Amino acid sequence: MILTSLVSGEKYFWIKVPRTATIAYQELFLKYYTGDVKCEVHDPARGRLHSHYSYNGLCDMYDQKLPGVTVIRHPLNKFISGLYQLKLLSYEHKFDVPFLKNTSSCINFLTKHFSRNCHTTADMSDLIQADPRFSISFFHLQIYFMYHPKVTWFRYESIQDFNEWITTKLGYDISLLTRVNESNTELLAHLEFSNPEFVQVVENMFYDDYKFLQYPLQYLT
Repeated sequence: MILTSLVSGEKYFWIKVPRTATIAYQELFLKYYTGDVKCEVHDPARGRLHSHYSYNGLCDMYDQKLPGVTVIRHPLNKFISGLYQLKLLSYEHKFDVPFLKNTSSCINFLTKHFSRNCHTTADMSDLIQADPRFSISFFHLQIYFMYHPKVTWFRYESIQDFNEWITTKLGYDISLLTRVNESNTELLAHLEFSNPEFVQVVENMFYDDYKFLQYPLQYLT
């Protein structure tokens, strides 16, 4: 999606890294957007679907290179948020997620199917038994979407910095931002996300995110 500053007229690509409040921010940005949102998928049965594209993907889609802006998140918290969303989607779209039955089954599933940096030889649609588009939110590294010298990134943990950028650089009214689609933590209350083995698995899966985005590792080096 292209953001146009009301202050300077400068344009930016907004890279939607999954699980960084992108739905809420998109609702805000659409209030100031009148063009064709090329980076959205339109499904006849379900309307506009929330989609995620990399910086390079947006450059190809719009046939231009603009400065980019995005939000990143601690890899462990981002992945846990993704699991909550995956469980919610399983109810809405009626598919099963057996590996979320308990902590051991989750660890075993992730260890079996994913090596460092989410590399897998498995077909994601077979693994999750659902629309493969769902998997991009949960099993892709953040750097796949946003690691480029033309992209400015803000941390989810200090989201007020992004909000200030929106206000000062874009001239948008941040008070119009609303919280939507928050994770329902009760859905996976039975899973122990602080389990050291689980944390190690996640650190291995998103190793380059930890390294390149400078988030501290607890167990790996």
